[in-house]
Amino acid sequence: MSSKFTDVMKAAKDEKQKPAKDERQKASSENIVNVCIKVPLSLRKRWTIEATTREVSLKDLIVEAVEKHLSEQ
Repeated sequence: MSSKFTDVMKAAKDEKQKPAKDERQKASSENIVNVCIKVPLSLRKRWTIEATTREVSLKDLIVEAVEKHLSEQ
């Protein structure tokens, strides 16, 4: 028997999420680099669930949140 969380996590892994067209265009004109941070597993799970719920990639969710936070300052 699988839990609801397990089902959401599986759906997130199974679903190939493509960035929006404007994001793909922006990415093609800029160099893409990796940013590695260590976060608690519970946060990563929460972010993954939220990204799946919104039907966006985890990267897009995090970039959107950081951009929103920086624009508010």
